[in-house]
Amino acid sequence: MILHIGNDEFVPLSSIVAVLDAHAHPELMEQALSMQKKGRDVRRAGAQEVKSLVIVAVGPRRMFFLSPISVQTLRKRVESGSA
Repeated sequence: MILHIGNDEFVPLSSIVAVLDAHAHPELMEQALSMQKKGRDVRRAGAQEVKSLVIVAVGPRRMFFLSPISVQTLRKRVESGSA
């Protein structure tokens, strides 16, 4: 099963390591934005305000997705099976 995290971005549920509230973890957001500027594995799922940080395992690497969809909405999608 896959989860739609904003715009045209989808991630497999089995590869999700964590979904964090961007407002509750400002230090992680700063780190992710810094990594993005350096060309690291950070992708933005839309131009809207970032509401959640989705961490995904891709083999031995970790990718960070900055999503405009809240943690609560992402959770509801998974729980309802409409991910």
